[in-house]
Amino acid sequence: MTITSNHHFLSTCSVLGSVLDIVGGFKRDKSHSPCSQPACKLIWEVKSTQMKRHKNGNKQYFTRMGTRKKVHAFVRVKPTDDFAHEMIRYGDDNKSIDIHLKKDTRRGVVNNQQTDWSFKLDGVLHDASQDLVYETVAKDVISQALNGYNGTIMCYGQTGAGKTYTMMGATENYKHRGILPRALQQVFRMIEERPTHAITVRVSYLEIYNESLFDLLSTLPYVGPSVTPMTIVENSQGVFIKGLSVHLTSQEEDAFSLLFEVR
Repeated sequence: MTITSNHHFLSTCSVLGSVLDIVGGFKRDKSHSPCSQPACKLIWEVKSTQMKRHKNGNKQYFTRMGTRKKVHAFVRVKPTDDFAHEMIRYGDDNKSIDIHLKKDTRRGVVNNQQTDWSFKLDGVLHDASQDLVYETVAKDVISQALNGYNGTIMCYGQTGAGKTYTMMGATENYKHRGILPRALQQVFRMIEERPTHAITVRVSYLEIYNESLFDLLSTLPYVGPSVTPMTIVENSQGVFIKGLSVHLTSQEEDAFSLLFEVR
């Protein structure tokens, strides 16, 4: 999604990860003032605030807190009926994960095999709803984009870990929608709240597979396949994909139509 007239919103889906990259900023009217066992996946985000976890009875929630830290890392653990408690343990602060594997006795008495790993994170999302994931990871990134800050949300994990479910969600149930449709809704809702600003939204969807670039909206009749191969280009305005189609969307319904096109 683009909030300016010369950038684009890039959603990339690959075998190993999904990325939501939002270019922030706005132009204002001159007459107005400025304004296996459980599979795990990493959710990276680039943003200017951090989420602070609190407890309220049996519920856990996060609040936004200003920070100079730019990159946050969260782990979302896929729900399972047979959770490997003996292998995976969470820290009391819900910001660390310890992994323990039993030594392979077949390697003999002298065995220097590593069996323990510990990871420090900004949060662990275990049995978390789609609502909580979005509130924790994505909501503030989208908000900051309309204030001029670029942001990226990257979902990484092995095949079957649930990356697509986290980013796109399930179509069978509205409450199970993922980060991308929620981000579109938030952007257009915030645009409605800023009637004095001239905000332009442009949408592109790109797939990177085996180091090749694919325009996921090239199937549209008015787009068609690119005559020349797409390439990554850098100029004075930043990095962009040469040959990638960019679609102007003036309302939420148009943006969702493009999203459903790439499903």
